[in-house]
Amino acid sequence: MNALTSARRLLTPLTALRDGLLDLLYPPKCLACGRMGNEALCGACREQFSVLSPPICSRCGVSVGERGGSDRPLCADCRRSAPFHFSAARAAGHFDGLLREAILRLKYERRRRLASPLGEFMAQTLGKELFAPDRIDLLVPVPLHPSRLRERGFNQSELLAQAVGEFWRVPVYPNALRRVRRTRPQANLHASRRADNVRDAFAAADPSLLQDRVALLVDDVITTLHTCNECARALTDAGARAVYVIAAARGG
Repeated sequence: MNALTSARRLLTPLTALRDGLLDLLYPPKCLACGRMGNEALCGACREQFSVLSPPICSRCGVSVGERGGSDRPLCADCRRSAPFHFSAARAAGHFDGLLREAILRLKYERRRRLASPLGEFMAQTLGKELFAPDRIDLLVPVPLHPSRLRERGFNQSELLAQAVGEFWRVPVYPNALRRVRRTRPQANLHASRRADNVRDAFAAADPSLLQDRVALLVDDVITTLHTCNECARALTDAGARAVYVIAAARGG
């Protein structure tokens, strides 16, 4: 028996003891409502997520309301604007209520355990039609700038992509795309300035990963879609055959 094996055998019971003590001091509970249990989000809270249901814009995925039975409606913005660099975007739910709270806690309170139930919600809600797992070659999270990644300690979009990828059994390439310059947070800018803020901010790290492949870009919240559009531009410029976009929620 080598030293590494001995150390591993010693660490296993110590880790179990540590986890048991932590459970006694900080009992596992739902991070939304506080109900005791092992799940980061209890079933009752998940059921309160506001699913984004049809009719929605076939291009950008925003709710469009009743449109007289049109099978593939377009919102007013998509009817008058140039096509995106991605083929279509969809969000699993509305950015409000408990879904909004869960995303914000993941992102700003560093509650990483929330990534798993949020990713599962995305996978179950969006895993059909355009986003059937067998039509997707790889998942690509929207990247953070290295300086912001150091500040936060993790990329919430990468955690969500890993959860979706595990559920769908689709590989995740967290380093396929990189942010080449630091940008201001989109949420702090007026919609008219968001496109300029992220223009040319992304580049493919290794174009060979993308050649003639269908990429699914993963983000936490989509609103104006300028960030996703610039990411899609970089992916298609690097050779991706098509790019689609999914997010946990759609902002207003």
